Amino acid sequence: METHPMNATTNPVKIAKSFSRVQSNLTRMDGNLTQWEHSRRTYPHPSVRDSFTSMATDLDNATLALKDLHPEATGLMDNLKEDTLNLGVNAGMTGAMSRSSSVFGSGWSRDLDSSIEDTRQALDLATQPAEPGQSTPPDPLEVLKDLSDVQADLTRWDASFTQWQNSGRIYPSPGVSQELKEVAGALYDARDAVRALHPDQTELLKSLQKDIIKVASNAGTTRHMSSQSSTFGRGWRETMDGPISDVRQAIDVIAEV
Repeated sequence: METHPMNATTNPVKIAKSFSRVQSNLTRMDGNLTQWEHSRRTYPHPSVRDSFTSMATDLDNATLALKDLHPEATGLMDNLKEDTLNLGVNAGMTGAMSRSSSVFGSGWSRDLDSSIEDTRQALDLATQPAEPGQSTPPDPLEVLKDLSDVQADLTRWDASFTQWQNSGRIYPSPGVSQELKEVAGALYDARDAVRALHPDQTELLKSLQKDIIKVASNAGTTRHMSSQSSTFGRGWRETMDGPISDVRQAIDVIAEV
């Protein structure tokens, strides 16, 4: 059994401040989305995509720290994972909307409601004392299997994107977005397992974090492309190169004896 002593990343005050900042940014964006939806004449500036990406990164960092402090709060952690993925999806959606000058339609004013509520719960939890506890590290063989499955999924999508880009006449079906989000979720779980076994691999973990948000962003982009019947253009056949390389590196790290 492995214990996780208090350190800089599990400081309750710092974690609470992190969630407070994320909640403030989410609330500000929620106000903007409500205004833009009601306007029905507004499409996102490219910086909106960057804001969603930044919020996804900040939320993920705060969630990882809270998970170290309160590993027993599995239900809330699952919700925060979903919130992080949705922010990544929104980054891809608004990026695609910006490029096509598509306005905000119905639904955007409610999009961040659950994320705001989850960060409020996380903020409350961060201020509660952590009970001394132990966590069992994941089985390296299981982690290797999960990483291999993610690598296979990423490689399959890489081949599809290459084929669709080369065709120049294909746009994604609605199911593509959901499948990509599921791959992002699997990568999220695998990253957490790698972190549990090798918390010292900071650069690799940062790269995997970017990969999670990138794959989720691709889910958002393809969702918008599907609704607009937009075909795959340049860049799609390279979009999975980074995630595939990083997962391969994670496999090598876990496989080392």
